[in-house]
Amino acid sequence: MRPGEARDPVLADLERADEVFEERLEPERLDESIELYRGILAEHPNDPRVLAALSRAWSARAWGLSGPAQADEYERARAYGLRCLERNPGFSSRVELAAGRLTEGAVRQLTVSDAACLDATLLAWTRWVELRGPAAAIDLEPIRLMARQSRLLGEGWVGPWSEAMAMVLLEGPLERELPRSRALFRNAINAEPSLAVAHLDYARHQLLLEGERSAFERELRSFDESHPPDTDGAWALENKAARERAAELYEESGEVWSARW
Repeated sequence: MRPGEARDPVLADLERADEVFEERLEPERLDESIELYRGILAEHPNDPRVLAALSRAWSARAWGLSGPAQADEYERARAYGLRCLERNPGFSSRVELAAGRLTEGAVRQLTVSDAACLDATLLAWTRWVELRGPAAAIDLEPIRLMARQSRLLGEGWVGPWSEAMAMVLLEGPLERELPRSRALFRNAINAEPSLAVAHLDYARHQLLLEGERSAFERELRSFDESHPPDTDGAWALENKAARERAAELYEESGEVWSARW
């Protein structure tokens, strides 16, 4: 710390919790990181770094679950993310004026300082909508608005991935949208090539909708080769779950294809 520079009361504790979170492939370490983040938040209730970290951690925990429990964890992650975004007075005031609706005007108030909260919210909200299906279709438009803002604020994978997901999860004719969602999925994959998540979603949503059964099955069959464990890096938990899901989908590919077509 430089002379005269104020001490950051959160940073050291947050870095320690982050180190534990990096070991999230082990369930007990993920749980420990969540407890550490919650402890920090109790002392610093509105710190955006901690709120964003908790949102990410709950989303990570959801990967290992199924059914209602998984949706509940994503909903919890989404709530922390939105709480983080609401610290921006321009955003929160416009949401309040719109009776709780997330409008384009509200989203435009989000800046680079909100990017971590925005991406954490998008990750959780998109997965929550995916799990709930048509019942949550009303949430796809705010996700698209937020995803576009995320892409304006940075070059990460979450913005293009969540915008593509909002497109392919929409019920009804999509033919005119598919070239756009394909490009967004490719952007997300290229932005974080060691992460298998966007690649899996590209296969199980984009290729399925495009009607290319051979391409759909080929991507799933070769998933272990395109994302081998020794290349996971920081994404060990997410990639392990993605490989397992790809294997399940490949085994069920005939049924999945018949259900769609």
